[in-house]
Amino acid sequence: MNERPDMLVGITYKLDLDHIAEPIFLTINHRKLRNKTYLHEIFINCSDPKQMEWIPVASRLLSAVFRNGGDIEFIFKELKEMFSYETFYYKGIKYHSIIALIGEILEKHNKQLNSDKDTWE
Repeated sequence: MNERPDMLVGITYKLDLDHIAEPIFLTINHRKLRNKTYLHEIFINCSDPKQMEWIPVASRLLSAVFRNGGDIEFIFKELKEMFSYETFYYKGIKYHSIIALIGEILEKHNKQLNSDKDTWE
């Protein structure tokens, strides 16, 4: 597993979801290695106590997968297929779970890191 460098670059997303009392913040940190950028860790935070069960587990497991290296594309697909009893709309798109939304964001973020575009949504 890749050790954490002293400094990483990251972006934080604020997710205001109608069915959750408080926003969720996703901080995705990445590192550059041999002219390619890799996801390294994710921090998920929310002050809504109903979200506290899954947040630490998701943050740690996803970060471990990212640090392990190799192809991580499979994880985006797996996350996007997660279902919950509460579906919701975010920016006009229907999601079947918060985890599915996080999978979508991670996939887009990862593609953006290694594209020629330098703008972020």
